[in-house]
Amino acid sequence: MAYAYPNDVAAVWRTLTTEETYSASVLLDRVSALMRQSSPDLDARIAANPDLALIASGVAVDAVVRVLRNPEGNVSETVGPWSKRRSDAVADGWLYLTSQELAQLNSGDAAPRGAFTIRPGAPLIGPVY
Repeated sequence: MAYAYPNDVAAVWRTLTTEETYSASVLLDRVSALMRQSSPDLDARIAANPDLALIASGVAVDAVVRVLRNPEGNVSETVGPWSKRRSDAVADGWLYLTSQELAQLNSGDAAPRGAFTIRPGAPLIGPVY
C-alpha cells in the first residue's frame, strides 16, 4: 500500500499526463516500500497517530515530484560552450529519501537519540526510466 496517490502528486505539482500518472503510481509504491524499510514500525505509528499519515504522504509525494520534475538529475546546464552536470545522488532519476524526510518519518520514534547516534544515509533504489 502506498502512502500517497498520483492525485496527491498532481495536487502539489501539476496535472499529470497519462504516462506520468502511471509513473507516479509506480514511484509512490517504491518510495512507500523505502519508507517502510527505513522505519519498519511506520504503519503501526500511523495507526496510533493519524497525523503521521499526512507527514508520510507528504514525504512520498516530495520524493516522487523530485523524480518527475527532473528525471535526469540535472543540477546545472551551461549554453555556450555547452555543458551539463548531473547530481551523483539522482543521476538517471534515482528515487531516494533525504535525511530531512527520514527525520520527519522518525520524529516520533521511541529510540534514544544522542550526540553519537549514527543513522544510515538515504537509501537508493535502482534507476527509474
